Amino acid sequence: MPKTQRASIIKHLILWIYDKIIYKPFIRKPKIKNTEETLLYILSNKCSVSRYGDGELNQCWRVSNIGFQSYNQVLSTRLKEILLKIGRNDSNHIVCVPYTYINTSYMTDGASFFWKVLIRKHKLAIIPKLPARQYYDSLCTRLYIDYKDKSKTEYYYNLWKKIWNKQDVIIIEGSASKLGVGNDLFSNTNSLKRILVPEKNAFDVYESILSTAKKHCSKSNLILLAIGPTATVLAYDLAALGYWAIDVGHIDIEYMWYKMNATKKVPIEGKSVNEVLADGTKGGDDEYMNSIIDNIIS
Repeated sequence: MPKTQRASIIKHLILWIYDKIIYKPFIRKPKIKNTEETLLYILSNKCSVSRYGDGELNQCWRVSNIGFQSYNQVLSTRLKEILLKIGRNDSNHIVCVPYTYINTSYMTDGASFFWKVLIRKHKLAIIPKLPARQYYDSLCTRLYIDYKDKSKTEYYYNLWKKIWNKQDVIIIEGSASKLGVGNDLFSNTNSLKRILVPEKNAFDVYESILSTAKKHCSKSNLILLAIGPTATVLAYDLAALGYWAIDVGHIDIEYMWYKMNATKKVPIEGKSVNEVLADGTKGGDDEYMNSIIDNIIS
């Protein structure tokens, strides 16, 4: 047997022993509602939402860098505070972490492998630190490409559409994200306006983003955020001020893939897609341009 193959077998044996004998008996799993439970809770309670995907969790403990936000010590501290906070009245705000900490069986083989590797990294760095509070599913915006069975995708998106049905929506997004452009995701809103922020390293201008949001948004608006880890913090801070703000992340890109019947992550013309090479610099149509009420990067 080749030396590299023998080393690989030994490594996987050690990891198996760690998982089955060391990890499982002594590290409790966090309490996380699944995607459907999360969406129904948001719909019923009209609560603000801070989500922690792999990028936000890596930013917390600097497990690795992420493409659209360089490591920032202040951001890392804020993310940890929100994730681990105990005792605050969170009746108008929920914190979401990946349901994959509980189960990956519903995912494609590639996605399941990705999360299993990441969870192994998080088992000592992150998972044991999570308090015994109720969390919700941060992957509630990732509804298509990683699912083995895609039969409930339309149902999940219909739940999202019910959340913003007849709402006056203000989107705060990266300058190349263009949520809703080229699809009908927000066609049932009462109105839709948008504030553009830097596509990368948005947290570097966090105070400007927060003050601009307060300038343009009223307590009757639904504020949708698509600005990476900055959205996690902003949703929390806006909720503390009485606003309704939801971090929706990649929901628009996943919806585009769903509408295209895509079988893998592919570029979307005219939009920034973090996980594949894509040119998001092309301008939008008149409706998109007219929806922009502020641009803090101009």
